[in-house]
Amino acid sequence: MMRKWRGKVSLALVLLLLALVTPISAQVIPHENAPWLIVRKLTVRTTSAFTGAVTTSDDVTVGDDLAVTDDTVFGGDVTLTPASMLTVTANSTLTPLGAYQPISSTGSVGTATITVGAAGKTLLLTNVANTTITFTDTGTLKLSGNIALGQYDTLILVSDGTNWIQRSTSNN
Repeated sequence: MMRKWRGKVSLALVLLLLALVTPISAQVIPHENAPWLIVRKLTVRTTSAFTGAVTTSDDVTVGDDLAVTDDTVFGGDVTLTPASMLTVTANSTLTPLGAYQPISSTGSVGTATITVGAAGKTLLLTNVANTTITFTDTGTLKLSGNIALGQYDTLILVSDGTNWIQRSTSNN
């Protein structure tokens, strides 16, 4: 009798221990509207849509694309994290690694090709080298003319899905 009882208690303890150490994979929030949801940290692993106002009192970090389809108001700074440096060589194709792309070269070079991004993508190029990098107003680059970027000069482009169109340039 005692042996049966110990076996049942042991089984119950093992099941309780498994229940305590097994992570909860996700908490399902009912589809009904809730007046408030307060969380310390929110991780979204797939595409999500927020309707209505979204307010945060601290930083928002986006690891990949952020698409905004309506008016956006930023009450603080907007920070673009620089992508890894790309070295431009003569007549090479520049493939940006991020929205803020530092570039350099080992000498004065020119190129007319930047891999085109999706429509609406913005690209900020900054030459950080003490050289001149010239972008030619040909092909998929729709510029006000050839753009020669010296050290710390910038070029901002926006993609229409087929071309990069110049938004602005700064001679620093």
